[in-house]
Amino acid sequence: MKEYKGTSIIISHDRYFLDKVVNRIVEIVDGKAEVYEGNYSYYIREKQERYESQLAKYNQEQKKIKQLEEAAKRMHEWAKRADNEAMHKRAFSIEKRIERMDKTDKPVIEGNMNTVFQEYGFSGKDMVYAKGLCKNYGDKKVLDGLDFLVQKNERIAVLGDNGSGKSTLIKIITGEAEADEGIAKMGDSVRYAYLPQIVTFENPRLTILETVIQALSLREGQARSLLAKYKFKQEEVHKTVENLSGGEKSRLRLCIMMQKDVNLLILDEPTNHLDIDSREWLESALEDFAGTLIFVSHDRYFINKFGSRISEISDGKIIDFYGDYEYYKEKKIFSRQENKEEVRVKAEKRQHEKIETVDKKAKESEEKHRDLEALIDSLEANLTDINCSMENCSEDYEALDSLYKEKVKIEAELEKLYEKWLTLSETHQSHY
Repeated sequence: MKEYKGTSIIISHDRYFLDKVVNRIVEIVDGKAEVYEGNYSYYIREKQERYESQLAKYNQEQKKIKQLEEAAKRMHEWAKRADNEAMHKRAFSIEKRIERMDKTDKPVIEGNMNTVFQEYGFSGKDMVYAKGLCKNYGDKKVLDGLDFLVQKNERIAVLGDNGSGKSTLIKIITGEAEADEGIAKMGDSVRYAYLPQIVTFENPRLTILETVIQALSLREGQARSLLAKYKFKQEEVHKTVENLSGGEKSRLRLCIMMQKDVNLLILDEPTNHLDIDSREWLESALEDFAGTLIFVSHDRYFINKFGSRISEISDGKIIDFYGDYEYYKEKKIFSRQENKEEVRVKAEKRQHEKIETVDKKAKESEEKHRDLEALIDSLEANLTDINCSMENCSEDYEALDSLYKEKVKIEAELEKLYEKWLTLSETHQSHY
């Protein structure tokens, strides 16, 4: 996209992509377009600055309007007491001035879901321990002797190609799947919450309200207040869970998860179905979480923000990179460059060996060529001698017959040698 010289119009929730590619952002707000001349990070800063500037201007105008309204009110009161029509006119003039003023709309930022994860203390060091994990699906080996150790307060992004075994590893850790070989266990004091890639509920026919009441043993009023923080308001709480979108199901599961006492969060593609506002809310909640975090994600912005260790699954095993996504990316680029250099060196070696082989074959071909020419010269000389002998003994029938047979034999052999010489000559030329 960076190399493309034309104009692009992009709709995306991928903030990392937007940061890298776009130079202008258009946000649709209440049916109107608000333009920001920069990438996503610029848009976030500029939006906050515009909000603060507009709010300051609005507050200043409201203060001025209040002063003018109070002045007009006092003048009307004075005019009544003094029966002074001129004072009334001055008050009316102030009120007209208020009406004619260019007024700034009060800026609105959609209310954030101000919630935090409930946390539970943990005294140990090792949160998750996995050794020698193997897992096959039919003929496909997904995990092959994988080792994975997670320690307290680590924030680990598990990356890998599609089908590399990321979700399989998470499911084995949480007990949703069993390894064919190896062990996986959690520390004794670990209390975890797990957000799967595809969120399901035990009874999808319950409403949102009923689901939360049942899961958290809350009264209706408490459940409504909690759901409101997660943007489930008024009649929305009566929607059945089975009719929710993927993003709404994730939000509802997070609502329940965040009320539990946990010290380990395991998230499988947590931002997959969330819009940008919901992603930023989730990030805000995770920033305040002091426990251990393991997550699978393709959201590079999210990975860069929370991953302090990148664990990449490749060929059934884990390779660890102790840094954020940018560090991981640099290491991968460097590794690819090293691999390219190795490939280049091997290719040069193969080419050199090929040239040596060609040279050797050319030399052998040249030697054969010379030997063949020497043999042809010898036979041609013999043929010349036979022709001379045949002329000298033209009266001796038996000698002539013998010489003729020898001549035919030599000519047949020469014909074969000429063909062989021609083939060898073509081969010899191809080596160069």
